[in-house]
Amino acid sequence: MKPEDRNKMVILILTLLLGTIIIGCSEDTVLKQSSTPKQKIESNPLMYLSLSYETSTSSGKTSLTLTFKNNNQYNILEFYIRSVGLVDSNGNQYLIYEPKFGLSEKIRLYPNGKESRTFEYNGELPEGTLYVEVSSPKNITHSYIRTLKLSYKPNIKTIKVFYYHSPTCPSCTKVKPYMDELKKCEGIEFDFCDVTNFNSCSEDSQQLIKNVNPIGVPFVVVQVKEDDEVMDQKTYVGWKNITEVGDYLAKLGIQIPKICLAGDCRSIQECVNCHNQRGLAPPSTFSCSYCCHRQIR
Repeated sequence: MKPEDRNKMVILILTLLLGTIIIGCSEDTVLKQSSTPKQKIESNPLMYLSLSYETSTSSGKTSLTLTFKNNNQYNILEFYIRSVGLVDSNGNQYLIYEPKFGLSEKIRLYPNGKESRTFEYNGELPEGTLYVEVSSPKNITHSYIRTLKLSYKPNIKTIKVFYYHSPTCPSCTKVKPYMDELKKCEGIEFDFCDVTNFNSCSEDSQQLIKNVNPIGVPFVVVQVKEDDEVMDQKTYVGWKNITEVGDYLAKLGIQIPKICLAGDCRSIQECVNCHNQRGLAPPSTFSCSYCCHRQIR
């Protein structure tokens, strides 16, 4: 082999060896990089929390029951309630609950577990968006916060007064002026039934009397419903008991009609209560001030 050919061969061999070393280093570098584990990103445990509610209104106050559920099938979920509120369509805010001194009871839910908490709001809540802010217990570095939101719609409350009477009943005559005035109350429905002409009474009156089984007339049934479900029902039998109907309606937040005579304004319930305290029958008319108005000033 000629000297120049030998030199070319040596250069070729060295080039091939050097390329193998470089390729081997590159592969080794790639393997080392891929073998390094990626950092695990921890998710918010409160993402497994869901919420539902039930509500009722009585005497102008709203009772709100929140039910929390842990949808995680494996882990226990712990959290605190930071605040509960509502925002209506006009942007008005209603604070329902906020823990004193920034503390609240820890709620601990087992996998697929549920737990409820009830909050009272002094007033009636409008339709809007209910929000509940919760936070997890603080670990070494931080705690998680989540705001749960729900569309809120108050229950539709209806109040209906059923009055059963007879034109030939002396006790019915005593209480008739009172019931006629009470009928002027706004926001409730009155259903008067003359039992001597029972077939002309409403279907509701006819059905209700079968369940009440009264011993005679006059008698009154006050029925309170929320979304067509009877929440409360009171029965008043006899004229003396019937004169207490207005007091019960006032507790439900109904404004009782007023009578203004001789410069003095009193609700018809005050007039009837005054007569009861003095041992008098209910007013036969609400157009005179002789009996009580001057005495109860």
